[in-house]
Amino acid sequence: MFTSKEPLEKVVFGNIVIYDVVFTAGPLAILERFETHFPGKRILFGAEGYCWPDESLAPDYPLVGFGKRFLNSGLFLGYAKDFYKMITLRKVADDEDDQLYYTKIYLDEKLRNDLKIGLDSASRIFQNLNGVTDDVEVQFDEDTGEALVRLCNYFHLPKSSIFTFEK
Repeated sequence: MFTSKEPLEKVVFGNIVIYDVVFTAGPLAILERFETHFPGKRILFGAEGYCWPDESLAPDYPLVGFGKRFLNSGLFLGYAKDFYKMITLRKVADDEDDQLYYTKIYLDEKLRNDLKIGLDSASRIFQNLNGVTDDVEVQFDEDTGEALVRLCNYFHLPKSSIFTFEK
């Protein structure tokens, strides 16, 4: 649990642009997945299949073993101290694109490694819906009112990739 007395090394926070995102679990499960599936990462961004806002950067992205490979700045979580380091690397004008700012940091291999930035390529925590609504199937349990969300492209993942949402 977060208190104002926690050292910044232990504070995890996130940002979610909510209009096109599905949470894949509740807060405690998300933190557990962050620690389990992304060991050694201090900052995690969601991933998407589109290279935006500068498509010319697509060849510069590292290949991923599975899933989406382009950074989505609307979905992130990480340790406050490390995120602060990332956002203070240089001045950013109010009218600059945040996705491009984070993309350039991620594409710099030294910065990516130093800041321990990862991408959730297989939607273990974040599922962006922009342009991929066919990848997601939602079923409702009429008895409990719970929603079951299945990530169709990742059906072969362990059962933990099928998520139930509380009412």
